Amino acid sequence: MLFRSSGLDYGMFLQTIMLAARARGLHTCAEAAIASFPDVVRRELGITRDSIVICGMALGYADPDAAVNTFRPERIALDEYAVFMD
Repeated sequence: MLFRSSGLDYGMFLQTIMLAARARGLHTCAEAAIASFPDVVRRELGITRDSIVICGMALGYADPDAAVNTFRPERIALDEYAVFMD
C-alpha cells in the first residue's frame, strides 16, 4: 500500500481539537515525539501495525503552580520569520 502523508491535514486536525478543548476550559499538549517510538506506542495502547502513529496529545487541566508550566522560551520577533503581503 502506498501511503501519502499530509502533515498539513494532521496539523489542522490537531489544532481544531486543541482550540475546541481550550473553549471548554481544557489544556492540551501535542506530542509529536511519540511518532519516533511507534512500536512502544502500539504495544502500550494495543494499536495494530496497520495503523500509523503520527502524534499523540495530552488533554486535561494544567496545573499553573507546576514548575514545568512556568517555562517561557525566548521567541524571535514575528517579522524575522513571516512576511505579510497587502
